[in-house]
Amino acid sequence: MICLLIKTYFLNSQKILSFLSVMVIIFFASNAKAQILTVKTLPNQAPEFTVGNIDGTRTNIDSFKLQKEIRVTKGYKFKSASVYFLGANFQNVKSAFLDTSSLNGLDALIKKCVAGSVVTFDSVKVIDKKGIEISIAGKSYVFYSGEYNISIALSEANKEIFELIGKDFISGTIYFSGGNFPNVITILCKDMETKKSLFARCGPGSVISFDNCVYKNTNGTSSKPVSKSLKME
Repeated sequence: MICLLIKTYFLNSQKILSFLSVMVIIFFASNAKAQILTVKTLPNQAPEFTVGNIDGTRTNIDSFKLQKEIRVTKGYKFKSASVYFLGANFQNVKSAFLDTSSLNGLDALIKKCVAGSVVTFDSVKVIDKKGIEISIAGKSYVFYSGEYNISIALSEANKEIFELIGKDFISGTIYFSGGNFPNVITILCKDMETKKSLFARCGPGSVISFDNCVYKNTNGTSSKPVSKSLKME
């Protein structure tokens, strides 16, 4: 009888221990699962900045010039940045220091920018809610223009360039060289956006070479191939 009681007690103890073991495993499994889910749903807290409402870094020059301030991720305040201006219309790199979110201090340099200019924001710093200064990633804005606008006299050579560059080309190659182009740039005629951007960089001394370029006439027919080099005056 005593042996039977001991055996029964032992078996019941095993059941209890097994039950407790299962409960412990479930408990830890639940916690582990909860922890994994928590890690997966953590948001990216790294703050970022933009110039006004500009989304990308390759942007229309006219849109960029309309912006008035630096914006940062909610919960942070812009502190400072080093700004560099280079590329088209800047023979040498120009630098400025920005210690306010307003872009008014950069107005003169921004007005000088044209399609092909580049503006780089570096050493960007923001302040969080606790007043702690944080360094964040900078970025460079590259400008293009949606219009064929150049501030040069309309000589006969320039007039022909204006007429040709605005054609609806369907084949051929264009080369940009000379003034404002330290290296020759080659593009396909039908690459309209790049053609506009490069054309906006041109100035006196720039050379545009059309190589076997064919465009659509207004009546829908194809033109004869154009192969010539024209120098802006």
